[in-house]
Amino acid sequence: MEFPKLNKIGGSVEFRGSFFKSFGNISYIGGNLNFVDSKLEELGSLEYVGGYVSFKGSKIKSLNKLKKVVGFANFEGSQVEDLGDLESVGGNLYLKLSKIKSLGKLNYVGGIVFSNKNNYQGLEGFYDDIVNDLNSK
Repeated sequence: MEFPKLNKIGGSVEFRGSFFKSFGNISYIGGNLNFVDSKLEELGSLEYVGGYVSFKGSKIKSLNKLKKVVGFANFEGSQVEDLGDLESVGGNLYLKLSKIKSLGKLNYVGGIVFSNKNNYQGLEGFYDDIVNDLNSK
């Protein structure tokens, strides 16, 4: 099933166990977005999520054009390795047991949750920058 003319959803969406493979032309979600255990493989044109987003257990590997998440972003147990064009996460960024290797263009997070079991090659400086920024306020 596809919705080729749909480009905005005002509220929340959950794809738990759904059969959709692509997000298509949707660029805006006004509420929360949940991909937990979804079969969805790519975000298509999505740029904005007005609430939280959870990729836990999803098949999504790339965030494509996603630039802003107003709430938290959960990558626990996800396949995402690079945050790509994502610039802002207003809430916590959950990286516990994630495969994230690159923070891409990310320049703002409201908080961050790490786990000592992650592979943080290349992320050490990011954590230090966050701590230094918080201590300077």
